[in-house]
Amino acid sequence: MGEHFGFWAVVATLVVINAGYTGWALSLPAHEGEPFYFEVDVPDNVTSATNPDDVVARIVVHHFLPDLIGNLKAFSSQQVRCTKCGQKYRRIPLKGRCVECGGNLTLTVHESSVKKYLEVSKKISQQFEVSNYLRQRIDLIEEAITSLFTSDRTQDLKLDDFF
Repeated sequence: MGEHFGFWAVVATLVVINAGYTGWALSLPAHEGEPFYFEVDVPDNVTSATNPDDVVARIVVHHFLPDLIGNLKAFSSQQVRCTKCGQKYRRIPLKGRCVECGGNLTLTVHESSVKKYLEVSKKISQQFEVSNYLRQRIDLIEEAITSLFTSDRTQDLKLDDFF
């Protein structure tokens, strides 16, 4: 009863898709980006009614891009916190240490969390047929991230570089 309705059903920890694929939810890939490929493979294997390119575009637009943009904004307006007592500051105190306990200060948002989905987004936008608009959005976000984390001081420029 209810075996061939063509929808996802989660029963305990067993994932059942069209009563054809059974696998343990705990055995899903844990590597960054691998769950994405699982999401793309499932519609491709389940039915030919879904377009993998559309699935990829929706995942990028509704998951990866908001995460990238949000983390970029959070990094640019982040706080610092003390590693000992956890006190948070909007700006680094003049002492350069925690005012409460004298502990070291660290950033609350790290570069790796900002760049988390950038490579995956670039890779899948090349592998699948997504719109030029989506590719351009990914390129613009990449430029914004690159300009934020690239130091202008480290570049040795010569007069010939401007011609």
